[in-house]
Amino acid sequence: MIKEPSLLAKKLAQLKHRYTRRKEVLEANDRDYNEVLSHAIFAFRRPLCRAMTRAVLKLTNHNMGGPVGETLWKWRSVSVTSGLVSRVVIDLLLEHPVVTVSQVETQCHMEVIKVKRTTVTKILNQAVELEILTVNKSLLGGNEYSMTDVAREELIDRMALKYTDPDVVRFARKVVMIDEMRSSSAEVYSQKTRNPNPMDADESLFELALNGAFDEVKEEGQ
Repeated sequence: MIKEPSLLAKKLAQLKHRYTRRKEVLEANDRDYNEVLSHAIFAFRRPLCRAMTRAVLKLTNHNMGGPVGETLWKWRSVSVTSGLVSRVVIDLLLEHPVVTVSQVETQCHMEVIKVKRTTVTKILNQAVELEILTVNKSLLGGNEYSMTDVAREELIDRMALKYTDPDVVRFARKVVMIDEMRSSSAEVYSQKTRNPNPMDADESLFELALNGAFDEVKEEGQ
């Protein structure tokens, strides 16, 4: 006999609600979700949220214990918009040798960064003044921007420090943990379909709840 059936019913309802909520969030972004991942994320919710928060603070904080990447920081710290657009510029230049204003503007819109073309041009020219970028005329007559050695060296300095930061490393480990859990559980469910086995017959309490085994059933006439 269950000691507190009303509490069990409440917890099962919460479980289904949380699962449905996260499932909708992930599947809307083309990611798989299952009860194993749902339970793990909820069970570790506090350390997972804390690890992400600490990592973001470290990754976006310029104060790294010394004069590291000072030129890049001068460029990024002009405004909030400069900080966002500058990262788009660097991202593009790590993929392409040169970029144009149009490329940066297009990528900003794809990253949902609201910025005008004139602002993009201004931010690029500020980088040229700081000798982070060089500018040359393209064959089509427009300007093409490329990174300088100063930018490359400062990027590597900052990357080396941030990749070895304890908070960033802790977050990375948790990301890998969740990813391994997702891929492993997906393989288990796939195997159940491809190669059924009596070992898989018993459903977990979580699975039973999600499948409606504990839902209230209204009696006729109610």
